[in-house]
Amino acid sequence: MEQVNYQQLKAQITTILNINPDIKVYGLDEEVEKHDSRSIDENLLSDECLRAYYWAINYLSQCRYTKGISFTSPINVLQLSQDISNWSSTEIPEGLVIVALKRLNKEFYKYQGDVVTNVATKQKLYNFKKSNSEFYWKSNIVKYSSLKDEMELILKENQTLCTNGMSASLEYRDRESLSEPIGLKQYYWSKAWLSNCIFIKSFTMGSYGLKHYAENWARNYICNGALIAAAIHKGIDYKPLGGPNVLLPISKKTFGKKVDACGTVTDYDTFYNGVVPESIQFV
Repeated sequence: MEQVNYQQLKAQITTILNINPDIKVYGLDEEVEKHDSRSIDENLLSDECLRAYYWAINYLSQCRYTKGISFTSPINVLQLSQDISNWSSTEIPEGLVIVALKRLNKEFYKYQGDVVTNVATKQKLYNFKKSNSEFYWKSNIVKYSSLKDEMELILKENQTLCTNGMSASLEYRDRESLSEPIGLKQYYWSKAWLSNCIFIKSFTMGSYGLKHYAENWARNYICNGALIAAAIHKGIDYKPLGGPNVLLPISKKTFGKKVDACGTVTDYDTFYNGVVPESIQFV
């Protein structure tokens, strides 16, 4: 069972709404002035909406997307919200679909009174994964058992993944350590760090270089395989390089505008010198 922290979800939504206060529960409100943080729709920050946002992210991360938006037969946000609601058995407001699309850096436009997207048609919904998730507000307890369940599934589906990365030489291929407490901690920190990255369409940065950024942030050693496993779990596309390293679609803007473990935007120095929640207990 995956543990989901309400605080992190709330921080992500708040950051997006501060920049886009025209996003409301029901969709876009063109009457709202841009960059007016006082206009934030507080309803989007309720526990119910935080759970709905999580399911929207989960669903949209697994969708296929076209290169551009087809205005002849576009998929609109209302249709998406209904699809995600049916899939998750949870009511998903249109506004949260827009927030999730923003978070994933996906395209959408206002067109003939609708908000349309570049989500591909004819998605095979029954193939989409739906994790069993436990939502909580406390941020200082992390269960090894939840992390191990996730890791074992990732290893099963990625037979060449090991501590060194993907397709490492046989003599350096250690898979067992990723499922042990030391590897699970590295996997947890990698997931937390990736949650704060800015993603783009092109594959720009290697996993081995990125894992050093994650280490600086977490103040813990992180192996290449743990970072790749976290990317796989979060549904982030990657490009194999024929060796242990892979390319990830992470913008270099990530390293100019920093976000701490609770999702708070800070400057560069604060990001690396500020307090990472070292009080977290792994049980």
